[in-house]
Amino acid sequence: MHSGRQVIGLAGSKGRKDIVKRCEKFEIDPSQYFEGVERDRAVKSLATYLGEEQGQASYTGAKFEDLISRSDPDLFTPWDVLAVQALSIPAQPAKMSWLLNDVNAQASALLRQIPKLAIADAPDLLAEGEAADRLWHLLRPLGVVTRSKILSAKRPSLIPIKDSVVVKAMTGCAISQLSNWWELWVTRSKRVDAPALFDSVRSVRSEVGGDALVLSELRTVDIVVWMRHHGWTFSSVLKNSEYESPVGA
Repeated sequence: MHSGRQVIGLAGSKGRKDIVKRCEKFEIDPSQYFEGVERDRAVKSLATYLGEEQGQASYTGAKFEDLISRSDPDLFTPWDVLAVQALSIPAQPAKMSWLLNDVNAQASALLRQIPKLAIADAPDLLAEGEAADRLWHLLRPLGVVTRSKILSAKRPSLIPIKDSVVVKAMTGCAISQLSNWWELWVTRSKRVDAPALFDSVRSVRSEVGGDALVLSELRTVDIVVWMRHHGWTFSSVLKNSEYESPVGA
């Protein structure tokens, strides 16, 4: 009996290590959502999300960019709270009061140390010990998803949103299994073919036009992947036959 428990324990430990290792890379590369048959789907998805299709209302999350544009990029404000709520973050009065009042001065000091650059141009700004990393740890009480969304509200071109649907789709893992979403994007942004990836994202964004033109590359990827795997189910114009198929099929 004791021996059996030991074996189970070791197997469980090894399994957890394998899961973490597997989750340390993209199972579906971001570029796959913007090439071949997926490019047309990306255009349709982005246009539908933003309400650019005639007669179609935008998704609530489409208000995110407008709301963050009204905020101070170096200070958390109520506009940021509204912005993350638009991304399906429930109202958290106690936590948001803590953010806006108790730690805002300290957070603002760190924000002022984070240049307003894109991850493609400055991926090392997300390295361990940098201001963004220290701010991430400072805001730990907000939880992983809320932190990622409210930090992306301040630096949308640099900090990727960590959404459960997007993480699962691109890595095959739950958020709780993923050790560092930022590292995956930093590694991807340093690859020799990174410019091609971001060019393809910008191409889709340009084709949609309108409100899409203010989106960062990271946010565009976030929307397209979310729509491809989940958001399409809320649309009356996107076809089941296209979106139920595997990516690239």
